[in-house]
Amino acid sequence: MGGKSLRKIRKRHQISHFRRMFMIDQTDKEILTLLEENSRMKVKEIAEQVHLSAPTVSQRLIKLEEDGVIKNYTLQTDLSKTGYPIHIFIFTTMISPSHTQYLAYIEGNKRHILNHYRTSGISCYLMEARFETNDQLNLFLENLNKYANYSVLTVINHLN
Repeated sequence: MGGKSLRKIRKRHQISHFRRMFMIDQTDKEILTLLEENSRMKVKEIAEQVHLSAPTVSQRLIKLEEDGVIKNYTLQTDLSKTGYPIHIFIFTTMISPSHTQYLAYIEGNKRHILNHYRTSGISCYLMEARFETNDQLNLFLENLNKYANYSVLTVINHLN
């Protein structure tokens, strides 16, 4: 067999292995949906819902975690009841081609940041943040303006 053919076979095998490694089936999707609704759901309860044994569900969860499909199990809180009544989204556009100082500023203020995304389109980043007071928010924005222009959207009500 020629070198080219062997390389093609190896490459096809690697692609096939990669697809198999990260593919999830309908049952995995059902498990994920249940966990998204209640991340504290017991394995036994999940097993009953998806009609599998508890050990099988446990193995699927381990595989989903190892493959990075499940990144973490989290908690959703009502920010207004935890002392953070100001909930905002901030679109940022860099002033400088280098984002290093901006990212360092965000890292230093991560206690306020719920989510931070690199985006394309009208802005460079989208951030979801929370603050205890308008004074805190104002100080954050004044310092942010050293690195980026921004636009703020205030959350009035969480619909869900």
